[in-house]
Amino acid sequence: MQHPKNCLTSAMAKFSEATCNMEQVVMFPCLLRDVPLEQPQGTGFSDLYQSYIMLKSIRMTVETGLIPLDGWPAKTNTTDLQPETDESLDLEVLLRSHTQGLLHVLSCLTKQARALTRRYEDMLGMAH
Repeated sequence: MQHPKNCLTSAMAKFSEATCNMEQVVMFPCLLRDVPLEQPQGTGFSDLYQSYIMLKSIRMTVETGLIPLDGWPAKTNTTDLQPETDESLDLEVLLRSHTQGLLHVLSCLTKQARALTRRYEDMLGMAH
C-alpha cells in the first residue's frame, strides 16, 4: 500500500527500512565503538556504537509500539505530558503538533541510520 509522502505511516516505514538495512550491513557493531560521530546529534552519545544501539531500540519501539521499561521514567517526566485541565486542551491541535514533531524526529532518525550505514561501509571499503 502506497502512503502519502508526509504520512506518519510512511515515515515509520522509511525509518524501519533504513534501520533494518543498517542492521544488515553492520555485521560487526563492535567496530563502531570509539568511532566519533561526524556531527553532534544532541543525544549525549559519543560514538557510532551508542547511536547504533539507540536506533535499534527506537526501531523496536516504532514497530511494536512497546516502550522499554528500563529508563523510561528517567527520560520522560509524565507530568509534563498531561494537560493542566481538560478545558484548556484542544485535542486536534495537540495531535497535529505531536504528529508534526514525530514526523520530524522520524526523518532525523532515518537520516541518522542511513549516515551510520554509509560510514560503516566507508570504514570497511565497501561499495555503496
